[in-house]
Amino acid sequence: MNVALLLSGLANNTSSLKLIGLIILIVIGLVVAILIIHLFLILIPAAIVALVVWFFTGSLWWAGIAFLAIAVLSIIKKI
Repeated sequence: MNVALLLSGLANNTSSLKLIGLIILIVIGLVVAILIIHLFLILIPAAIVALVVWFFTGSLWWAGIAFLAIAVLSIIKKI
């Protein structure tokens, strides 16, 4: 008899734990999505500069260097 009461209480706790876990996963997912969007916004100027450098030089090497330089400067500026 006590086992049945214990199991029914455990079942109720399990469903509430699942709900809490779902809410925590949704919050983590939203935070990750916001961070990714923020990172893309930081890297847009670097991509534009790299595109301009590639357009003028035709070299992916120099475009990559320009992208990395501007990306590092943008990230340092945000810190």
